[in-house]
Amino acid sequence: MRFKMNSPADLRYIDRKIMKDVKKRLSDDVVPALQAFQNALRFTPVYTGRTLANFRWSLSAPILDRRAAIAKPSLPGKTSDLAIGEEPRRDANMGLIEGEFRNLLRGYQENPFQKVFLTNNLPNFTDVEYGTYSSGARTPPGGMVRRGEAVFSGIVTGARKVE
Repeated sequence: MRFKMNSPADLRYIDRKIMKDVKKRLSDDVVPALQAFQNALRFTPVYTGRTLANFRWSLSAPILDRRAAIAKPSLPGKTSDLAIGEEPRRDANMGLIEGEFRNLLRGYQENPFQKVFLTNNLPNFTDVEYGTYSSGARTPPGGMVRRGEAVFSGIVTGARKVE
């Protein structure tokens, strides 16, 4: 997902006080939508933690590299009996994206005219998103990103996904 607000062409002529107010209002509208999107990612099923760890929030440019999941505790075995949220590797790997997300919000609030990116370039990400991936441990429910996009669009009127 990539989201962008275009800055007005005559931006440099706007009074600083007015610009500060414009940035605050824009941020006040978009930040709750980004937080709701982040909350939707909490529905990502976790076995190894790789899918969750590779959600990468960034400003201005996407992060294209992959990272390893935090591998503690050791693989839990069958997780399909666990509720989403109870998987042993969830907290550590969720912490990775929470930290990046907090940094993104700080940067966005300073300048809300930046592009916001969320990437996950694992080869099996689409299978997890659409609930078709099964490693024998869990068949994911899927739809975390689509849920996030829907809630974001519902909060920020007129927002659209940019491919």
